[in-house]
Amino acid sequence: MIVDYGWLDWMNLFWNYREGMPVCYQFWFIRDLIFVVLFVPVLYYFIKYCKAFAVVLLGGLWLFDLWFDMPGVNIAAFFFFSLGAWFSIYRHDFTTIFLPLRWLATFLYLILMVVGTLLWYYKVSDCSWIYNVGIIVGLLTIVSWVAYNIERNILCVNTFLAGSAFFVYAYHGMPVAFLTKYWVRLCQPASELTMLTGYFLIPLLVTGIGIFCYSLLRKWFPAFTNLIMGGR
Repeated sequence: MIVDYGWLDWMNLFWNYREGMPVCYQFWFIRDLIFVVLFVPVLYYFIKYCKAFAVVLLGGLWLFDLWFDMPGVNIAAFFFFSLGAWFSIYRHDFTTIFLPLRWLATFLYLILMVVGTLLWYYKVSDCSWIYNVGIIVGLLTIVSWVAYNIERNILCVNTFLAGSAFFVYAYHGMPVAFLTKYWVRLCQPASELTMLTGYFLIPLLVTGIGIFCYSLLRKWFPAFTNLIMGGR
């Protein structure tokens, strides 16, 4: 019970409350990133002198899950941080690199979606590397197509939505969990259609509420909003 919590229990709420996640589980990313930042000097020289090999090595460890299980020490955080650092250190524009690959990435992602669905259907659970490849290819697909459409003025950057992104990220976890449980109880007996509807409806609803709350905070409490957003 909470009344019996010691200082270590309170600390664990922010680090490893349950199954390696903090109590507000979406903050696992921030937790892991804080830990990675402690190793920035090591990563900088590792990437500077080993170049692309450093990123490939970390990517291989992440891809095939060759890492130890310890909350906060996540190979995914090390890999994606290092990947971004490699682009920055060697001054490569990743959108320029990704753009010519958009059709190939789209085709591969569709194949990976089909393969992943078949593996799930046949209850094959030891192919996590396919899921990880899907993450990389999916990111490449989204970034390349967004960059392509911005370059041709089909899309434009909405500064307000960009500013609200971190707020929505920070708040969305618990509302989504609550509404998902309520939706499942409301839709009994559950069907594939009702579950699929909830899958799309709940995130859209929570995102809309989050953007609305952010707009009110920014309008009425700009200094406070700037503080909780870390100046974003």
